[in-house]
Formats: sequence, structure tokens, C-alpha cells
Amino acid sequence: MADQFSKHRFESLECLRGYMAWWVVITHALGFTGLEAQLPRFTGFLMRGDRAVHVFIILSGFVITHLGLSRREGYPQYLVRRAFRLLPIYYVMLAVGILLADQQLALHGAPWAKQAEVWVPGFQAQADHFWTHLLLHASLLHGAVPDTWLPYAAWTFIGPAWSLSLEWQFYLVAPFVVWLLCRSTAVRLVTCVLFVAACVGSRHLPVFWRFQSMLLLAMPLFLVGMLTRLHLPLLSKVNPWVMLLAGGGVGALFGANYGCEAWIWTFFVVALTFEGAERKTLLQTLMALVAGNRVFKTLGKASYSSYLVHTPLMSLTVWVGTMLVGESSQALTIICVVVAVVLVIPVSQWLYRWIEVPFAKRGARLADNIGLRSGGALAKTVS
Repeated sequence: MADQFSKHRFESLECLRGYMAWWVVITHALGFTGLEAQLPRFTGFLMRGDRAVHVFIILSGFVITHLGLSRREGYPQYLVRRAFRLLPIYYVMLAVGILLADQQLALHGAPWAKQAEVWVPGFQAQADHFWTHLLLHASLLHGAVPDTWLPYAAWTFIGPAWSLSLEWQFYLVAPFVVWLLCRSTAVRLVTCVLFVAACVGSRHLPVFWRFQSMLLLAMPLFLVGMLTRLHLPLLSKVNPWVMLLAGGGVGALFGANYGCEAWIWTFFVVALTFEGAERKTLLQTLMALVAGNRVFKTLGKASYSSYLVHTPLMSLTVWVGTMLVGESSQALTIICVVVAVVLVIPVSQWLYRWIEVPFAKRGARLADNIGLRSGGALAKTVS
């Protein structure tokens, strides 16, 4: 089942990551500055950064399934690779988030900031249960804890990290889900039905999660990416216009609930099917411009760092600006946040080069040294 999947296709996925990461950055920038409230007609779509996170989740399901199809390695090797890819930069930014707690409170709690009345209690919850929150964040399982049990469990220290906790929860079980999906059609269907049922059921539990940070809540999105990768050879044979129309139909069906995500994902799936083809038609040219954008490919490589660093960086620049000017104002916040958005690019590229890449390489070497080439869950997926 391990069909060919070229480097060029992965570069298209890097481009998608770049778009989605910067969508989240812009969403937060507009919310922190209060521009979202002043320009609602122009910022309504951009303020839906949650849609970008949903696409990230789908993309993660796609990529992890691809790894399961292409790498014959055991579960320990797989988990070492994932841990060294996810955890080092996360722990660095977790420390930064703790150090900048007061500055982040000032940024989130400003009178013009979006939902300041919601987030300020989150910082109070962080202070009241500091060590509990810290231990949960250290395990990267904080997103699985309901707010009913521990208020703001998924959000403290560094807000966007709730989705990283979700990612880690998925990594822990993904090999076994891939194995199930690679069985018979009946097993695949039953697996999907059970996960969707579990998702619906979890929404009716006597507990709640402020974010979609518990695995079962987001599992249908992961499944979309996983099933896309499994059926990519078949999808590559479908007329691209048919796929776009189908994606549009699904988007219209879901409407405000995941409709936009369906459009975005379908577009990039069609872009993947064009890999290697001569781009002569108008549609192919459009795909080349959007899914092959060099700038966003570069940004996409460091999208993980950009996603984690932008909020602390915004809070730091606003704090520095306030110290220099002597008082805080919305105009000053706008200027400082714009400066921070620009700085996110070099800072995240530096973090990617000096933290993400070196630790990912170390993890790969350690995984190779483990030497468990048979008997693992990922190895079974291609048997």
C-alpha cells in the first residue's frame, strides 16, 4: 500500500501549513489590537483562526498515515521520532510562556482586546493552580482534562498549545488507528462509525472542554486526513473538477460547521493530484500559484515555531513599547503587534533551524538505534 508520494507533494503540504499558521497569527493580531471590533466587515473571515486549526488537524491525520504507509518501524521508534519533533520547541516556548505570564495577561486583558473578560480569569486559574497546570503541560496531556475538573486546563501558559496536546494524544494512538483502517473495508467502516459515535457521545458528557482539545472531540477531523491519504491513489484518477464540485457540495452541506475547511482541504487534495502533471490549464496554473507558493513553503517549514511563538512575542513587544512610552494605549498596541508579526518570521525561522531541526535529527538517530524493525504497529500497517 506504500504508493509513491514525492517530495514535491510534501512541499505543497508545507505551503498549506504556512497559510494556516499565518491565518492563526493574523486572527490573534486582530483580536489583541481591537481592530476586529472596529472593522468587522473586513475581518470576519480572518477572525476564524479556528478553521485553520481544523485544517491543521486534518493535515496531521494525512501526514501520520503517510508515515505509517511508508516507514516499516515499530511503535517505540515511531514515538521517539514524534516526541523529538514535537516536544523540544514546545518545552522552550512553555518556559517562555511562564516567564511572560504578566505580559501575556496585559495583552489579553486590555480593554480593547477580544474576549478580555474571558481570558483574564484564565490567568487567575493559572496562578491558583500553578503546579497542577505545569505538571499537566509537562506531560502534554493538559488538553485531555475537562474544564469542569480544572478550569482553563488546556489554555494556560501558552494558549495555542492546546492543539499540541491534541496532536500528542493523536500520536499516541495513531499507529493502531492506521492499522485498523488498513484492514478490510468493513473494519474501516466500523472504525470510522465508532469514532464518530464516540465524538458525538463525548459532547453529551457531564463535563465540557472550552476547546476541541480532547482527542475524541476532534477524531473525525483526523479521520478525514487519514482516509484521504489511504485513498489518494484512487482520488488521483478522479477528474479535478469533479473533486472540487464534490468538496463544494460537502462545504455547502456543513455550512458554518466545517464548510470552509472542506473547501480548503479539497482544493489542496486536488493540488496534490496535479503533482507531476504539465500545468497548462487555467485550473492547473491556479493550483501552481496557490499550492506552490515559495514564500509560504518557506513559512510552512517553520509553521510550528510560528504557531507557538507569535503570542509570547506579541506580549513582549507590547510590554517593551509600553515601558518606552510610559503608558498603554490601543494605538501603541497596534504598532507593537504589527512589529511582532514582522518579527515572527525571523524568530520562527531561527527556532526552526536551531531547535526543531537539530532535535528532529537526534530523534531520528535515536529511533534508528532502537532497531525495532518488526512487530510494531506501523510495520503491521503495510503488511
